[in-house]
Formats: sequence, C-alpha cells, structure tokens
Amino acid sequence: MNSAVTWVRKVLWCVLRPVGRRLIKFMPVEDAWSREEDSVSRRRFGSGCVREWSWFFEGESTVAVRSLQEICEWLVGCDYADDEAFFNEPDFWQHPVTFERTRTGDCEDHALWAWRKLAELGYEAELVRGHYFDGRDLRWNAHAAVIFGRQGTRYFMDTVAEDAAEMVMPIARARDIFCPECSVDAKFTTYKYAGGVLILERKLRGRADEEEGKLNV
Repeated sequence: MNSAVTWVRKVLWCVLRPVGRRLIKFMPVEDAWSREEDSVSRRRFGSGCVREWSWFFEGESTVAVRSLQEICEWLVGCDYADDEAFFNEPDFWQHPVTFERTRTGDCEDHALWAWRKLAELGYEAELVRGHYFDGRDLRWNAHAAVIFGRQGTRYFMDTVAEDAAEMVMPIARARDIFCPECSVDAKFTTYKYAGGVLILERKLRGRADEEEGKLNV
C-alpha cells in the first residue's frame, strides 16, 4: 500500500474514532423501541428503495387474504433469495404485485407485501428497517420487517420466518431479537427509532475494525 495513503488513513482514523465515540456517549438510549415522527429519506431504508411509498400500494393484488393468519401462511409458502442471486443487483425492491407472481425475494420483498396486506385489512402497519440482535450484539446486515397494532397492542412481524406460528410476536419479545432504526406507516409518515443510535454505534465499530485491518496490512 502506498505509504502516503497509509499515513492519511492513520491520521483520519485517529481523529474520527474519538469523535464518533463522544457522539455516541451524548446520545444515550433508554429504549431502542421509542420513536418519533421525523423526515426519513427512502434511501435510508435501502439503496433499492427508489420509488415513492405510494407506488407499493398501486395495482390490483391477485392474492386475497382475510386475516393475519392467512397473511402468515401465504408468506411461509414463499422462498427467500437475496437480490444478488435473484436479480443480479445488490438491492432490488419488488412491487408487491410482482412478488405475488415470483413468490421469491429477500426480507424487503416479504415485508413490503405484508405491510400492504395488513394495511388493506385495517391494521396500523409500519414497514420497519433495523438489525437483528443476537442477545449480545447487533448483527451487521440490515433487516426489514413489519410492526403493526392490534387491540391496543403493538406487534413485530418477521416476515421471513419459516414457521407461521413464529412470525408474529409482541414487541416485548421482539426486543430480544431486533433493534429498529426507522419506519414508515401506511399513510407514508416516517419515524426514527432510538435504536438508530445503537445501529450507528455498531457501524462505527465495524468500520473501526475494517480500518484497523487495513492499517495492519
């Protein structure tokens, strides 16, 4: 590696690492699931989110569902495939009607379809982006899911779960497996979750590990 480039990286890392740590300390997180209405760019949900939110509700659905249970059962019959393998693109968001034909896609495709179907049934549903939590740390890859309300209680829906009985859980249980970052409801109002601070911290640590690895090459 060019010595000048290495020197610049070392300087930048020495400057930015303590700044990032201080920012995190000044943003304590008491409840990762607390949220507030705020403007959130669609691209923050994923680089494949290039359409207006209303676009995902356009077109006539070919799948009729009458209950939450039927939504879960239909999703279990779908296949999971990452965008690189299925579309030869790093991030591609299918329209829900297209997903009804392919029945194959990644977490965003499953979640977008469920989000729309729950809204059609009258639920207060949100498409949510966040990260899985393994009990000790946040996992590196982002994940899309759905949050919805029913009879005054909010639920988390992991739309790629292999068992319909395990797809929906109360938020109290979801806290142990998922950290939310941002969401959008069926009226296209966006929200920021306090968990975004924890996710930022995870990203900073991940980049720190990458930079230290490069500097040791």
